[in-house]
Amino acid sequence: MTLCWSRHQYVELVRDQRSATWLACHRHAFQWFGGVPGRIIIDNAKCAITRACAHDPEVQRAYADCAEGYGFRIEACPPRDPQKKGIVEAGVKYVKRAFLPLREFRSLANANRQLAEWVLGEAGNRCHGTTREQPLTRFLATERALLQPLPEVPPVLAVWARVKVHRDAHVQFERCLYSVPFRLVGQTLWLKAGDSLVNLYREHEQVASHRARPTPAPARPSPIICRRRHGLEPSGRPMVLARGRAHRSRLPGPGRAPVRRPGAGQSPRGPGRVAAGKSYGAARLEAACARALRFGTVRYRTVKAILAKGLDTLQTPVSVAPTSSTYLQGGRFCRDPQTLFH
Repeated sequence: MTLCWSRHQYVELVRDQRSATWLACHRHAFQWFGGVPGRIIIDNAKCAITRACAHDPEVQRAYADCAEGYGFRIEACPPRDPQKKGIVEAGVKYVKRAFLPLREFRSLANANRQLAEWVLGEAGNRCHGTTREQPLTRFLATERALLQPLPEVPPVLAVWARVKVHRDAHVQFERCLYSVPFRLVGQTLWLKAGDSLVNLYREHEQVASHRARPTPAPARPSPIICRRRHGLEPSGRPMVLARGRAHRSRLPGPGRAPVRRPGAGQSPRGPGRVAAGKSYGAARLEAACARALRFGTVRYRTVKAILAKGLDTLQTPVSVAPTSSTYLQGGRFCRDPQTLFH
């Protein structure tokens, strides 16, 4: 994880890149920096982005909850566009070339201890090739004060997964079985796995709760370097940052309003909005965006469907005034209906 301005790093060796490991590395990095950046640029790893798209990527539900809990925004790199990748790639090469050779590790914990000392020592006090300054000095002098403070109560980092109930009324998660009511056989449920509890939901209804079981260790673990990229912007709820510049100042909300739905925090990507503006005109684009906001969504595909079907030209439904108390409580000369049958 590399901070864009100071180039100060957080590096951790892990055995896998599952969602739980991804979230834990975020928590460790925020504690390492003593704060939370306002924006995080990530590549399209499956533990964070379930469906890569230049205009409307799908954010993993557990990662969206983590972003909402810590208050940072998610910006996924556009696929097949290497020029827009972050600066962390060069930092990974530097770690591989300057730290790993000629070192011996007795365990994973020992390797991470040596790595932390190396980051605060040699890596943090070197003259960076781009900034021509020491990353640790720049971080302590300027960038640390710009980070958002850590939440007083750390958010619960839980992993969400879709599981199917088997014929024996059990679901399987991380090679462990959890029971559910037999009436749910054959249905698909949401499973939320935290550090100590595993809860199962049918839509928004909790149907079962179990104590989390330890996950069996993998047969052949292979350590990898878990990487992130960070930038600094004002805080916000989880959302994918829009990239477009044209029409951005006139749009009523999709470039700024966050999505409030399970599983993602996103807003329409700029290039898609600009293309829609060229095809349908700025006035229709603004009307479609306003209509999408009235229905509580800012998805790019929703705005595109509204324009394609011409729904933006429909008038806004006129709200009906509330029923007068004359029809609900009776008028001045009306008899109480309850007394008619006495």
